[in-house]
Amino acid sequence: MSITLDETEMWEVRDGTRVRISDMTPRHAENAYRLLLRQAESLAFRAVLLLPPPNFNGDMAQYYAEQEWEALTDAMMQDPVAWLERQPLVKALRARAAEWDPWA
Repeated sequence: MSITLDETEMWEVRDGTRVRISDMTPRHAENAYRLLLRQAESLAFRAVLLLPPPNFNGDMAQYYAEQEWEALTDAMMQDPVAWLERQPLVKALRARAAEWDPWA
């Protein structure tokens, strides 16, 4: 499974099949959402590794860009669930899951 957190329309199930989030049952979306939450720390770590550090011309610009980059990556690792909750895929799954009525 390859998780693309920028995705808002599609979810990839275990066998690699892609399904529209809008076509998922709310319970399926809830399960996918919880799966991502369980993986929040590793997803944040992977995102930090893939996030390129800034590269600016000029010492002052580079210094402040690096400060912002470090603050961002530190925040991602200090609270990976909060970071994950702001990602488009998680928002889409959470919105679809909100339609689930466990008492129905």
